[in-house]
This record gives sequence, C-alpha cells and structure tokens, in this order.
Amino acid sequence: MKLAFLQIMLNEEDRDVTKLLFSNDSSDDSQLPSVNRFTRVLFGISSSHFLLSSNIKHHLKKYSEKKYLAKPIDPLTSSIPCDRTNQTPAFSVCGLDFAGPLYVNNFGELQKSYIVLFTWGVTRALHLEILSDMTTNSFLLAFR
Repeated sequence: MKLAFLQIMLNEEDRDVTKLLFSNDSSDDSQLPSVNRFTRVLFGISSSHFLLSSNIKHHLKKYSEKKYLAKPIDPLTSSIPCDRTNQTPAFSVCGLDFAGPLYVNNFGELQKSYIVLFTWGVTRALHLEILSDMTTNSFLLAFR
C-alpha cells in the first residue's frame, strides 16, 4: 500500500499548511483536539492529481517570489589605459566587403544583385548598399 502512492517530502516551515485537527469524540466538547501535521504529501497518480498540482503551485509561488527579491550585481569595470586610446576622427578606420550574388525577383525576372558592406572601426557603424552589378561605376555610386 505504501508504494501505491507518490510522496513529496515537506520542509519544516511548510508543514503548517498540512495542519489537521483531530478529535476522538465529536460530542465531547471538553476534550481538546490533537494537532497533527503531515511530513509528506501523499497522492495517487489518477485519483488525487489536484493535490500534486496545488502543492507544486504553492512551492513555485513561494520560491519564485524569493527569486525576484535579489538585486542584480553591478560589475566593476576599469577604465581603459590612456596609452591604448587616442583621439581620431569618426570615419578614420574603414573597411568594406562584398556579398553575393543575391537573386532578386523583379517582375518575374531573376536579377543578380550584390551587397557592399561598409564598417567603421572607431564608431562601430555599419552600412549596407545594394548594387546591381560589380562594376567600378556602381561601386563608386554606392561609395558616395
């Protein structure tokens, strides 16, 4: 019979939820009821699934509230040494790359197109231009 039920062990502070009052004789008011607490929650797989779900919801609510009380850590960052930095204009370090060909459907006709990728190291900027072909003239138009 013991193996027919699943068991969840309860923490000491959670046992007040499972407090039960028992009285041997309900007609005798002078007798004080005994206080019992479960140390484990018993539930069957098919007959009492609501006990499992309510128990899990209780613990999720209890421990998820504690999670949000924690403050985020502010990491210490050191300053960059002066000999590793220098004043430069915004677009002094520039790089470019081509990507493609990309096939674009233009009114039922497939056309080749290319991408020019401009990157700037000082400002970490990125710019994309689309070219219709890989000629010098189309590159100079994209570079302007």
